Amino acid sequence: MNYRKLKIIIVLSFITLMFPVSFVSLVAGSINPDYETAYTKMGTANFVEDFTTTSHRLGTSTASGWGIGALTNARNFTPSFLDHYVTTNPVYDLDMQGRRAYAGIYDNTVGIDSISIFDLSDPTSITKLGGDSTWIYTMAIEANGAYCYTGQVSIAGNSVVVYDVINPAAPTDPNGQGFLDGYVTDIETDGHLVYFTNYNATLGNSLKIFYAENPLAHNLIVPDWNMNKGLGLDVQGSNVYVAASDEGFYILNTTDKYYPTEIGYISLPGNVTDVIVDGNVAYVVAGPAGLFTLDISDPSNIAILGHYDTNGNAIDLIKQGNTLFVADGAGGLVAFDVADPTHPVYCFAFLLPYTYCVELYGGVVVAGAEDGIYTIGLYAGDGITNIEDNVFGNVYDVSEAWDVRVQDDVAIVAGGPDGIYTLDVSDPNNPILLDQDILGASPFYRKLDVHGDFAYVADYGTAFRVYDISDPSNIFQTDYRSLGFCTDVYVSGDIAYLADGSAGVFIYNISDPYNIPSPFSSFDDAMVNLTSIWVQGNHLYTVDYGVGGFNPSFYVYDMSDIDVEVQLAAVNRWDTHYDVKVDGEVAYLSTDVWLTTYYVTNPAAPVYGDDLEHDSTIIESLGVWNFGPYVLSASGTQGVHLLDETNYFGPGVNTQNYPNATGAIQITTNGDYTYIANMSSLIILRHFESAGDTYDEGSAFALSTEVDTLAVGEIKTATLDADEFLPPDTSVDYYMSADGGLHWDPVMLGIEHEFLFPGDDLRWRAEFFGPTYSSAHVYEININYEFNEAPSIPTIVDIGDKTFGVFKVDWDDSTDDVAVDHYILQMSDTLSFIDITKEWTASKSQQSVTLGKGTFYFRVQSIDDEGLPSAWSLVKVANVNIAGTILYVIIGGGALVLIAAIVIPLVLVMRKKKKGTPTR
Repeated sequence: MNYRKLKIIIVLSFITLMFPVSFVSLVAGSINPDYETAYTKMGTANFVEDFTTTSHRLGTSTASGWGIGALTNARNFTPSFLDHYVTTNPVYDLDMQGRRAYAGIYDNTVGIDSISIFDLSDPTSITKLGGDSTWIYTMAIEANGAYCYTGQVSIAGNSVVVYDVINPAAPTDPNGQGFLDGYVTDIETDGHLVYFTNYNATLGNSLKIFYAENPLAHNLIVPDWNMNKGLGLDVQGSNVYVAASDEGFYILNTTDKYYPTEIGYISLPGNVTDVIVDGNVAYVVAGPAGLFTLDISDPSNIAILGHYDTNGNAIDLIKQGNTLFVADGAGGLVAFDVADPTHPVYCFAFLLPYTYCVELYGGVVVAGAEDGIYTIGLYAGDGITNIEDNVFGNVYDVSEAWDVRVQDDVAIVAGGPDGIYTLDVSDPNNPILLDQDILGASPFYRKLDVHGDFAYVADYGTAFRVYDISDPSNIFQTDYRSLGFCTDVYVSGDIAYLADGSAGVFIYNISDPYNIPSPFSSFDDAMVNLTSIWVQGNHLYTVDYGVGGFNPSFYVYDMSDIDVEVQLAAVNRWDTHYDVKVDGEVAYLSTDVWLTTYYVTNPAAPVYGDDLEHDSTIIESLGVWNFGPYVLSASGTQGVHLLDETNYFGPGVNTQNYPNATGAIQITTNGDYTYIANMSSLIILRHFESAGDTYDEGSAFALSTEVDTLAVGEIKTATLDADEFLPPDTSVDYYMSADGGLHWDPVMLGIEHEFLFPGDDLRWRAEFFGPTYSSAHVYEININYEFNEAPSIPTIVDIGDKTFGVFKVDWDDSTDDVAVDHYILQMSDTLSFIDITKEWTASKSQQSVTLGKGTFYFRVQSIDDEGLPSAWSLVKVANVNIAGTILYVIIGGGALVLIAAIVIPLVLVMRKKKKGTPTR
């Protein structure tokens, strides 16, 4: 070896030893360290939540509805079992009239009831009053005043049997049997008309009608309509709605009872068994197919709005406000929120033995099952509100209000000198005028009644008027008849009864509301000044303003022959009467001195109950209504009263007063709400909190768990949409987070949102705001999000032991949804990588390293075009076992370039010159 060269090598070796190992040369292409390029969309994904499971519910959520198909504010009701009366055989059908439940029992055993009558005055203590023990199956039952109609099956044949139930302890069937050609499966009364479905009628006429002016001598009408599958029906004015088994659902116009017109039909799956109609919506149960809601606003084009497939066999249904109760066979009793008919929302199932039928007593649910009848509460407390705290502040005071009736979400108001008008009361805190009309030289629209699509007005300014209200935004008079001083009107089927303050009672045929004939009957019977009239079954009740002193002023008439009234009772009273209402066995009389109850189970012998009180003070009353055992009074200058009259021979308990309605003259209820004609205004308050429409006031949160499917990735933008229902006074605020909830961004529905803090853990949040009586409903959350998925994890090829300090670290190529930009290789002297000894940036899956002796740990990750890293690879170990010195050449810029590496002996031996060898 050349000595001079050797000296250079040794010098360079010592220079190199002065630098640490981390100053290892980079053998790689040039890499741009600024790899955070502008965002471009790499991929899209979609998440849908329909709330039928709780898979993505975060446990801290306070909103109700996970697992049942809709989110709402937190609901506030408590299902409670009240009582059960055991029957030997199944209760197939129920009807409530007043405080009594009439039960049709499916039995053919002599000595066991086929009908039973129960007193539900106290729903926590059901009391049997009486029954009829025969060997007959009762499939349908309907009470109407002093009589009860039953659909029965016996060995002798199928029939409608009419019972006299004046004495409920011993009902009798004085009219005997009237055999029919099919099974009587449902009965509905409308005044003197008794409609019933006659399933499997051999002659094909499944809808039949009795004209029962005299219930004991009814005449059968067989409409000319060929369909034999009728199982259930509802009657609204001249329209009859028929549930027709596997044929579906029909709408008939029966203005002509003998020749009805089929105006609507829709085929439905399952076995359609029953229907109830509220406004433009029909609620239909279809056996194994569950519950359907139908849009019937255009009968010629019936459309399915919503559907819920119940767990059992949906047979019967009843509606209270926005709560629908379904008798679901083996599924028991099921409650639904139908505030939005397009999405019936499950609220609760009360598991009972096989449940056939359901009714309501005020807010109490009465269910008929295979082992008897049940009373059930589905509300917070007893459901009755504190009325003074539940008055809506925005009264309607543009026009006067003297009387009011409500259908669906429309109030029809008699406005005295302001005529008749309709209000949209879907938002009880913001009544909106729809239409108004006033006719006559000196009109004073004092009272009204509503039947189907028509309003019947007692115009104290000398007329009986009829209005078409089928379109509440376009009401118009169809006909009128001059009359002296109309003080009240009551409509029962095709008959209108008018109270004339100076001339008694007038009776009109209103079968054609566009052509009202002259009254076909009238009577006075020395009544002085009739102020109010009510009809129940074939009995008419009136009260007189009176002339002072102790004189007849409460009258009862038998109208079994509508042309010849029979006075049954003329009760002497001291009072000036303003109103009368009869519900079952109790009559409520309003006077300027007190509000009085009478027991009228025998209409010929009214029995005084009591005068009602509030805080031990007698109540004056100008108008009266009741909700089950609760009595509501329009008490003039005293405001409005609500009293618990469970004991109708008592003065009332748990009484309440809203004193500010100082002009309260008439009152009515619809669903959960009370409407007060306050002379100068219409006032709305809430008297009951039903299960489907009672919430915790304020806000509730719905929080999701991670909803994206990326194992590793980065979500930068997302668009959230929601299928929602927002009643008045409710709202929902939406938020999203891409970093697992560390940062929440408010978002707008349908608007793409770019996250301030991108991440790989996408979540959503909704905050519900609303009052106790209403809530927003969210049925579905749909999120479209755009993401950059992380590259795959590279794998380092085993390094193993090295005897030379220069080698290459290799790894497998990563894959990415777009492209891998570069790799980062890290080295540490510990397996934990707490301290990073060296880091390289490489453009390919290989890196040259030059090391000294020692143990070194390597890991690698890939970085894509968006700067998104993969996870780190598994760690690989390199053991370098070499002796010697690593030689470098320092070049411009301070970089080190390897020249050579040799083993240096401890003792340098120089070659001696050979003798005789010439030297320079």
